[in-house]
Amino acid sequence: MVQSYAGIVESTSRLGSDGPEDDTLHAVAALYQSRANSREWSLDLDYGSASAETGVAYLGMLGIDSLLGTVAAIEKLTDIAVDGDVGSPEHGRSALDRESVERSTCEAMIGLCWRTVLSALSQLLAHTTGEALIVQLLKGYQSMTQACGMLEMKEQRDAFLTSLCRFTLTDAADADHLLGNRSEAAATTSGIVMDSGEGSGKVLTAKNVHALRTLFNVAHKLHPLLGPSWLLVLENLNSLDRILNSPRTTTQEASSSGSTGGLPSDLAILSVAANQLFESTSYMGTETVVDILAGLRLVSNRALPSAAQLPGQPKLFALSRMVDVLLFNLSRVHDLWPILLDHIVELLSDSRAALRTAAVDALGRALTGALAACVSAPSQPGDSAESSGAGSDWGATEHMLLMALESLYKDAEELDVRLGLLRVLLQILQRHGEQLSTGWDPILRILEAVPEVEEQAAVVGLAFQSVQLLASDYMSALPPQLLRKCLEVAALYGAQQADVNVSLTAMGLLWNAADLLSKMQLQSEAASGGSEAPVLSSADFEELLRLLLGALQGLSTDTRPEVRNSGVRTLFAVVASQGTRLSHSAWEECLWQMLFPLLRSVHHTAATSSREEACFPSFQTYIAKYPMQRHEGMSHYSAC
Repeated sequence: MVQSYAGIVESTSRLGSDGPEDDTLHAVAALYQSRANSREWSLDLDYGSASAETGVAYLGMLGIDSLLGTVAAIEKLTDIAVDGDVGSPEHGRSALDRESVERSTCEAMIGLCWRTVLSALSQLLAHTTGEALIVQLLKGYQSMTQACGMLEMKEQRDAFLTSLCRFTLTDAADADHLLGNRSEAAATTSGIVMDSGEGSGKVLTAKNVHALRTLFNVAHKLHPLLGPSWLLVLENLNSLDRILNSPRTTTQEASSSGSTGGLPSDLAILSVAANQLFESTSYMGTETVVDILAGLRLVSNRALPSAAQLPGQPKLFALSRMVDVLLFNLSRVHDLWPILLDHIVELLSDSRAALRTAAVDALGRALTGALAACVSAPSQPGDSAESSGAGSDWGATEHMLLMALESLYKDAEELDVRLGLLRVLLQILQRHGEQLSTGWDPILRILEAVPEVEEQAAVVGLAFQSVQLLASDYMSALPPQLLRKCLEVAALYGAQQADVNVSLTAMGLLWNAADLLSKMQLQSEAASGGSEAPVLSSADFEELLRLLLGALQGLSTDTRPEVRNSGVRTLFAVVASQGTRLSHSAWEECLWQMLFPLLRSVHHTAATSSREEACFPSFQTYIAKYPMQRHEGMSHYSAC
């Protein structure tokens, strides 16, 4: 029966492809259009006045209707056999309905007819341009694809899915050229849209638009069952993203009407549908989302050669969608983050700078978006019994994300990558520094690594912006163990040799840090036991101040005269301002282990200095001649 119906359909397709003078297929399309407009052609009323061609077309329409009716029946029976939609309730079916159709029966029916149905539908869809007929044929595609999918008949499902993908972004001529070559079709699912003329860009036909809508419907329906076949869908969505973001893309309707303003309605609908498909991943199972992310990674890798050849910054749509999927599924970020991170590592090691830049941008969007959820989650209202555990989970996520940033920076070999990663770090501190908790350790290790190994002034200067932001805005909220690390990092920037201005500014940060520590210690003494501010005991204060003074002592013997003299002035300024808060033992350590050894070093340096350094006054003369001043957080001095 199906073969008979299919034979009629294929005959109709051949009549439509014999030549432009044969309008049989156009007549069939016209009959479907009349039906869509509620003007059903009647054999009893209209046959007498109809042409012979219309009569033949009517027979063709009956054959198509019969074939599509059979397909719809198969889908209905399959739906009953598998207890309704995938992952959905039973919709009130009785036990008798469910038991009346065996799964094996549906599988046998599809096994007998799927090739015939696919051949008939694909041939007719390739040759027709009638929109109403296209809609009906695509309904048949959707029904058969979903029936095969629900029965987990992978070969049949993928055959229909591959054939459908050929029509999403290709015109009828391209589809006809690829007809019968399923492997070639699978390899070209990115497709070619119709060229509307010289220099006028690309046009999506009605067939393309409806095929894409059908593809979205199938993806939503079968999302738990597609597995690796998500790649077929994602390749088309990647091409669609590229086309939608092209300023020269339009639809056939908008092109024929001459519309030039705004995004055509069909394109806007497709854009929304694509976004909704990725947003809906938040409701899908973890295994499905992992399949989608892995598929996007493959699509991205395939698109890299062509993307890198385009002028300007490449637009890696698959990479952008990977970030979208991650941000839509932050509750399972631990399952998804390794996939995205591995792909970013691949791109960061690429020899093409444009691709490395795109990878850094994607990483920045992923980190800032994910950390926004991490830092806001603990403060959200919820069950008090579960809030502690939830906060711990988000804290682990925050630490994992920033550990990845640390690892990427330490492994980066290219200068542009290191600069890009430091910009990402600065963005994170600017946006989320106040709420960070477990992420401070990897952040401080990144900032510590820069002056230890970096000789590029641009890299040191960029990293130091993060140090300045940390010292000015967030240092007061850190616990004592992190305060110690902050002081060590600031001292490293004072001692680095790449940029003298950074060294001088770092000493200003240390001076301000001494005042901040003093204020924190006073506030801790006055604070009640329930205060949320970190407690800085007298012992912690003295330990941190000793560390700070030791750092300034080291800078006071720097090989650069301007750094050395500024270090001396800053050291004695801190001692003068904080001396009253030091204990007797701390004073002894300060005098005998820091100041007196420094005086001996200065005296020795003055006695053995070269003529070029002789213009700098001795320590005692310098202090008397140029009184210490503080301005905008920096220690200023006058050169000789």
